[in-house]
Amino acid sequence: MDHSLPGGSMHDILVVGDPECVETCFADELLKRNNIPYRLYNPLVEPNSEEYVKSLQAKFGMNDTEFIVLSGKFLSNYFILESKERKHKLIEYLTSADPQDSGDDEDEGNQGGHECYEGEGEGAE
Repeated sequence: MDHSLPGGSMHDILVVGDPECVETCFADELLKRNNIPYRLYNPLVEPNSEEYVKSLQAKFGMNDTEFIVLSGKFLSNYFILESKERKHKLIEYLTSADPQDSGDDEDEGNQGGHECYEGEGEGAE
């Protein structure tokens, strides 16, 4: 059974955080190193960022200021990406239709306190 996105496409990746902060900086470098397209959303320079970040925090039920959103539906973080990269499963994870169930049951790399959560409520598809 294939658990990847249609056409082998990758999730739209949004890295939220100040690029001067450690986790955001590391996520930025990891994605660049692997030639993975993403968008960096720096709340310090984006207009209406406070409301947008608060809406994402409410959607995912968390209060982190640095996080990664996959296709607007799933929450991730640098530690999960780094763990997947070490295990050579990063592309598999980022193309999985359900990253929560990407075949890695270990909690390793989850120091940020979040697994990958599917968004609930308005706007979730």
